[in-house]
Amino acid sequence: MPHSTLLKFTFQYDEQSMIPLIPVNFFYKDSTPTQPFQDAVLDSGANQITIPKALADILGLKLAPRSGPAQTAAGESQAFTATANFNLGRGGRVVKYTDTEICVMENCPAILIGIQPVFQDYNVTIKAYKNTCILEPKE
Repeated sequence: MPHSTLLKFTFQYDEQSMIPLIPVNFFYKDSTPTQPFQDAVLDSGANQITIPKALADILGLKLAPRSGPAQTAAGESQAFTATANFNLGRGGRVVKYTDTEICVMENCPAILIGIQPVFQDYNVTIKAYKNTCILEPKE
């Protein structure tokens, strides 16, 4: 659940990749923010925010085993669970999420923004013909 007011966002993404990318930044264990990652993948097939284990290690997140492997498009993958704080957005227009359970995978190719919590908080519209994704707070 966000700990700040939900905002409407419209993000343009690269016409070549055709993947809806949105900006996000995480917080180290000392509460210092990372630089924004401009290329987090908005992924309706991911249950949670999912990050590579290397990033979790850099952030100093405490990892716990999951009850089972994560199911991915490439098959099963070893995964951990962690609690993280992150901001969605950029340029002073951000929504802060705190104490959010995330998935951490050893072989995760990108930061994935999944169903929990973003798709639960927003109506998501992808206009591929305009290379645009719109996140509108649910009413």
